[in-house]
Amino acid sequence: QQQQQQQRLTALQASLAREQTKRADAQAALQEEKTLNKQLSEMIARLKDDLHARQQELSQLHPRTRQQHSEQQQRTAHETAMRQMHGMALQDGMIAQESHLAVPPAQSGASPSSRADLPVARPYTRPARDP
Repeated sequence: QQQQQQQRLTALQASLAREQTKRADAQAALQEEKTLNKQLSEMIARLKDDLHARQQELSQLHPRTRQQHSEQQQRTAHETAMRQMHGMALQDGMIAQESHLAVPPAQSGASPSSRADLPVARPYTRPARDP
């Protein structure tokens, strides 16, 4: 009788220890999640502040240039947030693919010749058929 009670007590103590370990692990995970959420909130606030400051700068630019600038800034802010959230840089292929699509912001006093490094789009022409 006493031996059975002792075995039961030992089993209950082991079960209690396992449950306490699970609880401690869950509390640690919750604390880590809270920390990450706080960091993410701070990062979002910084990005919003940066975007607002850039929008203020754009308010003095020509409307069309302002729109192109705004679109570029939104892409840049989004890419920055993605890199920071995932803690890694975009793959080289994606950067190369997007970089040829992005229109560089017009610099003050820049002339069209400053865009000479951009590829020129040419329409597709069908090869001539043999008569």
